[in-house]
Amino acid sequence: MADSSSSSSDSASYIRMVQHLIEKCLIFHMTKEECMEAISKNANINPIITSTGMYM
Repeated sequence: MADSSSSSSDSASYIRMVQHLIEKCLIFHMTKEECMEAISKNANINPIITSTGMYM
């Protein structure tokens, strides 16, 4: 069974990485859609991770 502190640390690291990528998009004045596409294409991160809003 996985160590919960390791899993928590991995999650926090992933969130920080995504945040950093979004901040890079902001520096380049990219729209939300451009940012989602760039991160999806270049970092292979599912666009639902970088989008906001409710999904049902």
